[in-house]
Amino acid sequence: MANKTASGLVSFVKAKLGTPYVYGAKGEKLTLEKYNTLKKLYGSLVWASDKNKVGKTCTDCSGLISWYTGKVVNSTTYKNTATKVLTISKLSQAVPGCALWRQGHIGVYIGDGYCIEAKGSAYGVVKTKASQGGWTHILWLCDIGYGKTEAAPKVTYFPKCTYKGYSIVDALKSIKAQSSFTYRTKIAKANGIKAYLGTASQNSKLLFLLKEGKLIKP
Repeated sequence: MANKTASGLVSFVKAKLGTPYVYGAKGEKLTLEKYNTLKKLYGSLVWASDKNKVGKTCTDCSGLISWYTGKVVNSTTYKNTATKVLTISKLSQAVPGCALWRQGHIGVYIGDGYCIEAKGSAYGVVKTKASQGGWTHILWLCDIGYGKTEAAPKVTYFPKCTYKGYSIVDALKSIKAQSSFTYRTKIAKANGIKAYLGTASQNSKLLFLLKEGKLIKP
């Protein structure tokens, strides 16, 4: 069963109101090296002005939840691994600690028609009306306990890789994992990369996650 609770998640995100937003940040202090790495990985999604946040603890939308659970998961994977999913039209059935989701974004429902979300670089972590977020789905997260709700199988990760090179194929081989294109396609999908083609940017993202010990197994 999940050892993190819905009420705990709500209390946590409330305490993080005002935290600056940087795409790819997961609740850690932003260093210049980290900023440069994220900028290289995600391009325009990381704003030039985000460099001014160096030295501050920052997060992105999925990072706000991952910060609490201790498991880095992107918004797409949160939806794919949810124990229960409803359309936003059934918001009245949501309980505090559920996630609110739309493609590419996620927030935490705190009750009474409100949510807390890491909204973007111009906003940071803010409290907003659930009816005004463009949300499409309500999620019961697999890593959060909701009373008697059973948790789905937990996400598992490849072991942290100490490989120093730049090839995802060689990196996977170094930890004795499959490295075929077919298997890499499955890995990419599990980590939120759609239409995997083996491009340099896609492989760089997979390699970065693997070296950080945050690459999800398919």
